[in-house]
Amino acid sequence: MFFYDNSSVSKSIKNFNEDVYAIHADYNAYYNTFVIVTKIDIRVYDAVTGRLRKVLTDLNGGEGNQDLSAFAFGGKQRKFYLGDNSGVVKIYNMKDGGVIHKVNEPGEEQDLDRRKTVKKKENNETSELIYLKDEKLLITANWDSTIRIYDEGEPEESMLLRIMSGAHKDSDIITMDYSANLNLLATGSANGMIAIWDFESGKLESICLSHNADITHLKFADYFPILISASSDGTMCVWPVRPSNQHQNNINNCILKIHHSEWKEDGTE
Repeated sequence: MFFYDNSSVSKSIKNFNEDVYAIHADYNAYYNTFVIVTKIDIRVYDAVTGRLRKVLTDLNGGEGNQDLSAFAFGGKQRKFYLGDNSGVVKIYNMKDGGVIHKVNEPGEEQDLDRRKTVKKKENNETSELIYLKDEKLLITANWDSTIRIYDEGEPEESMLLRIMSGAHKDSDIITMDYSANLNLLATGSANGMIAIWDFESGKLESICLSHNADITHLKFADYFPILISASSDGTMCVWPVRPSNQHQNNINNCILKIHHSEWKEDGTE
């Protein structure tokens, strides 16, 4: 309701476009605000009054016309990370939207000793970001079918620690979730595949095969060894993960599958 009904939004935004929609929403406990992210800006609302406090624009710093695609708060929620559809991730000051520094650079994978090469994509969108507060690590998911782990221990510098790939057959990774309790990372891609990774070692634990459409959401049901997935065709699956999963050849089996059917006015599906 804040996003669509506050008329002051259009007055505060350059190049206002009615087709712009929210791609991420979150609550900032430090500033007591709601943060709404679109592909062109960030809109900050007072959590008490619902009034628009500010709109952060020009977040790419004049470096092209890339669309924003992923968001995550940093430590203590006084800073935030933004990824765009070119694969660039930057860290910003939450107070004024100023850029603190870039997290990554093109070709950074060449600096790691890796046996597998990363398949280059013209549009390597950053699809999701997860910041681990206690570990001071940033996890990024990308359309080049990679997951990248960055050390965020230094305030003025990010260091690429690991690139994980090879589980999604070069398909775009769309979503992911992390379980600190299980020390597992789950990633889902456009070809319907779900990969379960041991986060500490970076090794692939298992592959989940049951969906026939893009994976749109993943969620570990902590503290239970269960992963819940959803795909764009209205299907939801429940998967057992370690220590309860019993898989063969690294293939995990869905224990519950629910498909949402849309009923038409004539009573048919």
